[in-house]
Amino acid sequence: MRVRISVPAWAVGALLVASAGAQPAPPPDQLCPSIDEDFQLCSRDLLSGNCGEFVAAAETLAQLYQIQAAESPERGEMLLTSNWWGCGSATLIDMKALLGRIGTPRAQALLAAEPFQRLPAAEWQAAPPPSGQPAPAVAPDCVNLPTPPEQAACAERELAGARAAYQAALAACQAEVAPGLRDQFVQTEQAWQAGVGPECDPDVLEYSDPMLQNFARSRCLAEAVRERTRSMLAAHPECAGAPPAR
Repeated sequence: MRVRISVPAWAVGALLVASAGAQPAPPPDQLCPSIDEDFQLCSRDLLSGNCGEFVAAAETLAQLYQIQAAESPERGEMLLTSNWWGCGSATLIDMKALLGRIGTPRAQALLAAEPFQRLPAAEWQAAPPPSGQPAPAVAPDCVNLPTPPEQAACAERELAGARAAYQAALAACQAEVAPGLRDQFVQTEQAWQAGVGPECDPDVLEYSDPMLQNFARSRCLAEAVRERTRSMLAAHPECAGAPPAR
């Protein structure tokens, strides 16, 4: 059973003022649909614009929690477990895990605020693979390491692993793709390899520290390489012998 929480008019006005100047948050009556949709879309593709929209909606959700908890402090713990705050299949724990996976300064700041700060540590759990297929290796949790050098080194290892899986899948496909399509396949992948990278610039520019810039670039590239590997294997099921993207 979902708990519906009444938000007073002054609280709605406060939310709209607080979100001014940042990426626009959805109006309160659209908050739950936005949370649900952007959570699903962002969790599938971290490079999509839905991740920024998810963070903006999660900020509004956090402000709603803070207002309700301030009005009724005795209900604070109950509000943490209410499905209302998840607005769909995602719970607050799921949302905290995705915020950690996004890892931008804005997402990190939200993790340090109520209600997410009060929740236990959360690790991202990908959806289980279809029956009969091996589960992909889980990417390391580089975001929650204590220092920027450790984060950057972890992200570099993550990128190296993603590239190794991509190269293995590429080699398998080069051997399995029909001869008449092989040249086109190779040219397409070479063009992608030459062009990958600029989409990570916005992530990098969110940081001023060079170490954190390297961290952001490596994480973004790793996700791009994993997505390309998944797309390649989906488009060419004859490459089924290749290892899963990791």
